[in-house]
Amino acid sequence: MPKPRRPLSFLFVGSLLAAAIAYGCSDDPQAAPPEPDAGNPNRAQPDGGGGGGKDATADGAPAVTYKAAATLAPTGLADAGSVTGSVAFEETNGSIKVAITISGATPGDHGMHVHEGSSCDATDAGAAMAAGGHWNPADAGHGLPTSPTHHPGDFGNITIGADGTGTATLPAVTGFTVRADGGALSAVGHAVIFHQGTDDGSQPVGNAGGRAGCGIINAQ
Repeated sequence: MPKPRRPLSFLFVGSLLAAAIAYGCSDDPQAAPPEPDAGNPNRAQPDGGGGGGKDATADGAPAVTYKAAATLAPTGLADAGSVTGSVAFEETNGSIKVAITISGATPGDHGMHVHEGSSCDATDAGAAMAAGGHWNPADAGHGLPTSPTHHPGDFGNITIGADGTGTATLPAVTGFTVRADGGALSAVGHAVIFHQGTDDGSQPVGNAGGRAGCGIINAQ
């Protein structure tokens, strides 16, 4: 009697099973395909970090801002008007924006500086002379803000109009801090002087004349 034929489907399944067993026992398995973007050193890692270079997921620490302000009052200087105003300081990452607003002054260009003292009192030497000389912690020469050499508080001149008012902004002043704990380079506690005359940039203090307005810098 002739032998019965095996179904073709049985032979095909058997062949697949044999091939799978042979592949699993091979001594030379195929390597897994590389992960996408594996060669990128900035690729984010499972812990959120990068494989080198700049972290692709981090934008850096947030900027810290420090603020301070001085409120100016008239000093009683003769023929100087009745100067009032404010000087606002905003420090971010070591760069300070200084915003100045003045009222009640005489028209023209007037020098403004940070002085070393912490008082706006008059002395026998004149109005607001208790504020001392220019604040100069680095022992540098005087100059206008655009000069390579100047005191940290040399703010140059502010122009006052016919109505007695004026504003000025110094967008990026460096060389000092308005942090209260900034040590010798902190402007906090020092006086700001609005002078009756123009700062001509000369040594030693710019020939800006008498002290028409004064205020003390306080941290905010």
